[in-house]
Amino acid sequence: MRPPSTEVEDHGNQKVVFKGKTFGPYLSVFSILATPDGSRVYFTADEKDKLWIICSDGRRVPIAGSPRDLKLSPDGKNAVVACTGSLSPAEQEKLAVTDPEKFNAEMNKTFVYTIEGKKFGPYSMDFKDVWFSVGNNNFFFLDGNQLYMNGAPILTLSIEPFSICDFYPSADGKRYAFFTIDRTPGFLVPFVSRRRRPGLPWPLSSRKSSGSRAWRIRFRFGLSRCYTSSTAENTPISQSATFR
Repeated sequence: MRPPSTEVEDHGNQKVVFKGKTFGPYLSVFSILATPDGSRVYFTADEKDKLWIICSDGRRVPIAGSPRDLKLSPDGKNAVVACTGSLSPAEQEKLAVTDPEKFNAEMNKTFVYTIEGKKFGPYSMDFKDVWFSVGNNNFFFLDGNQLYMNGAPILTLSIEPFSICDFYPSADGKRYAFFTIDRTPGFLVPFVSRRRRPGLPWPLSSRKSSGSRAWRIRFRFGLSRCYTSSTAENTPISQSATFR
């Protein structure tokens, strides 16, 4: 199967070509992604100064602002895009000239749109990227130290830095674990939620004594370390004195 492509017309407009079908023309095509199974293509585009997130299955949702990278769910059924500001391209160009201060304030806002027609925001200039975790069809994003799942706040982070590569939610999104660096250099700290086994993609066993639980986590590179956690929710797991 040929991957999706864009074609530029003589007068500068762009078209998206996928599986023998042509979509457009558009003033500009920003991001374009095909699903892993090749059944659909998603893209964001400017059509006569109106922005859209579009799927080849017929879904079209209006968006606004400056689109960032498009993200797809692992099952290919959902797509999300974060946009800076809420103005059309023409409005942005005009406001940048007539009122630069108001333009800058507007462009410090972030909104999140889904192909299902949902809109979230505005969020602050501390908004981080939006993403889908591997094997999970819920989408996540970070605004400052507040973590969101499907647009709802689920966790306030108290330790930095946070990496999306070290975040492991369960398939239903109700449990999660993540790793970050403690103030002690080189010290990995996992977090768990709801006093339950974290949904980690590694072999894991546990034992409980004196009101705390010890988690044995086998890392991908073969090492095994032992951690203990308190009974409180979202409490950092402290490092055990014993390593194997």
